[in-house]
Amino acid sequence: MKVTIAKLRTSIQYTFSKTYFIYMDSFYENYEYWMKSRPDLEFDVYNISFDESKPIRNDEAIKTADVVIIPSESEWRYQRPDLWEGNHTVSLGESYKGHRDKTNKQLDEIRPYFENKRIIFWRCERADTEELYRTKVFCDTPIKSFDIIDEIDFSGNLNGMRYHHIPNLQKELNCDITKTIDFAYWGSAWKDDRDKVIHGIYENKDFTTMLVGGWLYLKEDVNNQIKPWARDWRDLYPLLKPARSTCCFNWLDENATTSRYVEALAIGIIPFVWCTQDFQYDKNDTYNIDVWQRIRSVEELLWKIEWLRDDDFFKAKLREYRKNYRKVLLSKKQYSEEFNKKMDALI
Repeated sequence: MKVTIAKLRTSIQYTFSKTYFIYMDSFYENYEYWMKSRPDLEFDVYNISFDESKPIRNDEAIKTADVVIIPSESEWRYQRPDLWEGNHTVSLGESYKGHRDKTNKQLDEIRPYFENKRIIFWRCERADTEELYRTKVFCDTPIKSFDIIDEIDFSGNLNGMRYHHIPNLQKELNCDITKTIDFAYWGSAWKDDRDKVIHGIYENKDFTTMLVGGWLYLKEDVNNQIKPWARDWRDLYPLLKPARSTCCFNWLDENATTSRYVEALAIGIIPFVWCTQDFQYDKNDTYNIDVWQRIRSVEELLWKIEWLRDDDFFKAKLREYRKNYRKVLLSKKQYSEEFNKKMDALI
């Protein structure tokens, strides 16, 4: 049986020692372990490599595969360009549009090769759904089967792997550990409550912020630092280490979690989580989130951020929330074992 892993958009040259915490890295790391456990299978790649070789778009790898694995990295952004209009185009500009148009053409060329294939779909984004792939990406090309392995299928989220890895960066980078920034956010927002919350903190001159990613349309000043995307954690870590707090959102599925929560605890940041009367982050409390972390307004968030300026209080809360999370965190070996079980069952 031949198994091909296919990156449909941005190419990836993945080697863990050189590629620090890129999107879906926890899947890639465990996939390497799984491949070694299955010498009975033939493996191939499309637009991704796991060694020093340059990734290539090898159509034959998909044509001849029995099973195609698709790591889904925010495909909804390519299918919903209207969500990128306005302020966010300042951060992404023509480079995104050109990449989208180019990869759309490449996708048109390989789409027929997916007919009657078995698909294993890795997911970290709630908006990347089976329906999106069947109706938009594959344009109703008949698929034999479509199975999903989601990051939240694992205790503590598969990105609990990052909780084990990120602290090692402190030894490598030797960053200043002094907490000087009230709030940090890394990533972007798309015309939902996140914009209102981040803007509410940014506009309050009594607090300091570090915004990394899709916020270049905002202006830096003495209280607010605005930085471009830093996809490598060796670049991101020094920007975030001085921060005391962040906030986590999940705008499509209140039963889901996000890697930002894990990353925050790993780097030494208190993660608050957003909730409303009708919607809350991690409704099933799979992260053991304390009630004090749940935020219902910008005013409440700012009030609690101010509390964290007390160094003893901050350290006590960080110890408490890390302890809560470690109750559901798996070891690296356990994550690998669980990943192998899921892959073996689908193969």
